[in-house]
Amino acid sequence: MNYPLAISVYVGIMIAVLHGAWLVAALGGLFFSFRYGALALVPLAFLLDGYMGAFHGIPMMSIGATLWYALCELIRVRFKLL
Repeated sequence: MNYPLAISVYVGIMIAVLHGAWLVAALGGLFFSFRYGALALVPLAFLLDGYMGAFHGIPMMSIGATLWYALCELIRVRFKLL
Protein backbone atom coordinates (compact mmCIF):
# COMPACT_ATOMS: atom_id res chain seq x y z
CA MET A 1 0.00 0.00 0.00
CA ASN A 2 1.28 3.43 -0.91
CA TYR A 3 0.63 5.32 2.35
CA PRO A 4 1.52 8.87 1.20
CA LEU A 5 -0.87 8.61 -1.75
CA ALA A 6 -3.63 7.09 0.40
CA ILE A 7 -3.29 9.82 3.02
CA SER A 8 -3.19 12.54 0.36
CA VAL A 9 -6.36 11.29 -1.31
CA TYR A 10 -8.08 10.86 2.08
CA VAL A 11 -7.25 14.41 3.16
CA GLY A 12 -8.15 15.68 -0.32
CA ILE A 13 -11.61 14.14 0.00
CA MET A 14 -12.05 15.82 3.38
CA ILE A 15 -10.98 19.21 2.07
CA ALA A 16 -13.17 18.88 -1.02
CA VAL A 17 -16.23 18.16 1.13
CA LEU A 18 -15.47 21.08 3.44
CA HIS A 19 -15.18 23.42 0.45
CA GLY A 20 -18.32 22.09 -1.20
CA ALA A 21 -16.56 20.54 -4.21
CA TRP A 22 -18.84 17.50 -4.25
CA LEU A 23 -17.78 16.22 -7.68
CA VAL A 24 -14.10 16.24 -6.70
CA ALA A 25 -14.98 14.52 -3.41
CA ALA A 26 -17.04 11.88 -5.21
CA LEU A 27 -14.29 11.15 -7.72
CA GLY A 28 -11.73 11.00 -4.92
CA GLY A 29 -13.99 8.66 -2.97
CA LEU A 30 -14.44 6.45 -6.00
CA PHE A 31 -10.68 6.26 -6.54
CA PHE A 32 -10.01 5.64 -2.85
CA SER A 33 -12.69 2.96 -2.62
CA PHE A 34 -11.42 0.82 -5.44
CA ARG A 35 -7.75 1.34 -4.64
CA TYR A 36 -7.70 1.06 -0.84
CA GLY A 37 -11.19 -0.01 0.25
CA ALA A 38 -14.26 1.93 1.29
CA LEU A 39 -14.22 1.12 4.99
CA ALA A 40 -12.00 4.12 5.83
CA LEU A 41 -14.56 6.49 4.28
CA VAL A 42 -17.20 5.63 6.90
CA PRO A 43 -15.37 7.27 9.86
CA LEU A 44 -14.48 10.24 7.65
CA ALA A 45 -18.15 10.72 6.77
CA PHE A 46 -19.11 10.34 10.43
CA LEU A 47 -16.60 13.03 11.45
CA LEU A 48 -17.67 15.37 8.65
CA ASP A 49 -21.32 14.95 9.62
CA GLY A 50 -20.40 15.81 13.18
CA TYR A 51 -18.41 18.85 12.08
CA MET A 52 -21.28 20.14 9.97
CA GLY A 53 -23.84 19.50 12.70
CA ALA A 54 -25.81 16.96 10.71
CA PHE A 55 -26.68 14.88 13.77
CA HIS A 56 -29.49 17.28 14.63
CA GLY A 57 -31.18 15.91 11.51
CA ILE A 58 -30.37 12.96 9.31
CA PRO A 59 -26.62 12.31 8.85
CA MET A 60 -26.71 11.75 5.09
CA MET A 61 -22.95 11.43 4.56
CA SER A 62 -22.65 8.70 7.18
CA ILE A 63 -25.59 6.79 5.75
CA GLY A 64 -24.29 7.25 2.21
CA ALA A 65 -20.77 6.14 3.12
CA THR A 66 -22.11 3.03 4.88
CA LEU A 67 -24.25 2.12 1.88
CA TRP A 68 -21.29 2.80 -0.44
CA TYR A 69 -19.12 0.46 1.66
CA ALA A 70 -21.77 -2.28 1.41
CA LEU A 71 -22.06 -1.78 -2.35
CA CYS A 72 -18.27 -1.90 -2.83
CA GLU A 73 -18.02 -5.12 -0.84
CA LEU A 74 -20.87 -6.63 -2.87
CA ILE A 75 -19.14 -5.66 -6.12
CA ARG A 76 -15.83 -7.05 -4.86
CA VAL A 77 -17.46 -10.40 -4.04
CA ARG A 78 -19.18 -10.53 -7.45
CA PHE A 79 -15.90 -9.93 -9.28
CA LYS A 80 -14.11 -12.61 -7.29
CA LEU A 81 -16.74 -15.17 -8.27
CA LEU A 82 -16.32 -14.53 -12.00
